[in-house]
Amino acid sequence: DFPPELVERATSLRLVTGRPCDRPELTVQILTQLAARIDRVADDFSALVGEAAARSLLLGRWVQLRSGATLHEGLAESLDENGQLLVRAGDGSAECFTAGEVTVVGSQVVA
Repeated sequence: DFPPELVERATSLRLVTGRPCDRPELTVQILTQLAARIDRVADDFSALVGEAAARSLLLGRWVQLRSGATLHEGLAESLDENGQLLVRAGDGSAECFTAGEVTVVGSQVVA
């Protein structure tokens, strides 16, 4: 159960997969995968960013991004060389974000 303000936009691994999540096992798997890639952070970060971009469910979608008290909206266009999310607003301006709460608006992917 989610708080009322999150019901419309929140999800969980149980909801997505249709089964309970074994949190300790998930933690082990995440840490194992991170350990396998830790050397690449320093040696080949751009390849890691490329892998993240290829797996991203945000890129090509219209998003709202809350950064601090400001709400931005636009097309999640790409990840830059530092892994920041590039969002292009409806007026054509673009801004990169390091952190924020992102919500996909609609389900259509923009090519």
